[in-house]
Amino acid sequence: MSFIFIMKTLPLLTIAAVLLLITGCGTPYYRDDSAINVGCTDNCMTFNVKITTGEGSITPLANTLVELEWSESSVGRLIGRGVTAADGTISFSFKAKEEELHSGSYYITAQRGGGYITQSRKFYVTNGSAIVNTEIHVPSIATLKVVYKNFNPVADGDYFSCNRYYNGGTYTRIGRSFTKNGGAFTQIEEISTTAGNQYTYFDIKRIKNGITTITKDSAFVGRGQTKIYEIEY
Repeated sequence: MSFIFIMKTLPLLTIAAVLLLITGCGTPYYRDDSAINVGCTDNCMTFNVKITTGEGSITPLANTLVELEWSESSVGRLIGRGVTAADGTISFSFKAKEEELHSGSYYITAQRGGGYITQSRKFYVTNGSAIVNTEIHVPSIATLKVVYKNFNPVADGDYFSCNRYYNGGTYTRIGRSFTKNGGAFTQIEEISTTAGNQYTYFDIKRIKNGITTITKDSAFVGRGQTKIYEIEY
């Protein structure tokens, strides 16, 4: 069985045999970049990747930079790099090293740039001839402005909270939870990044004089747009 290795490739950004990266805590991370996009024809591991965006992940995302690497602790290797085709797909076939099947993980990173949120996914694979089919959702960027209004507690247990999140393949919380259980206010505004061309979801909880109300809501936000969403206590 043969596989298409890269549907479209980018020029290599480096020809160094070993790339030294320094993490935020000062620990050196060594990634071998000396053998990228080598390909394989026998006993190969294959990753078939599709990159999508938008509500329901139905829009393929072309020209997205995708990297496949293996990593464990302070070492790793870059296996493949390329960009997606018009249908959002790209494939990598390669010869897995023995140590990769017993430790560490494979990672797919998708970076579109131009107003999209970079996504990364981890894979544990122990079969050197495995075929991995995966779809990765890459949200575009939009702005959410939430306006919390008229919190006026009258009892000790009065409470006002909201969690905001979007579907980025898995549900991703936006910022910290908004929580108030004391101290009246007329208006508080929070501005944050959310996913564009799809829905943002809200879990709202209100406790008023011992009565609890839980509300679930959603709002569609266009790519690059700012959505104002008001919540009354």
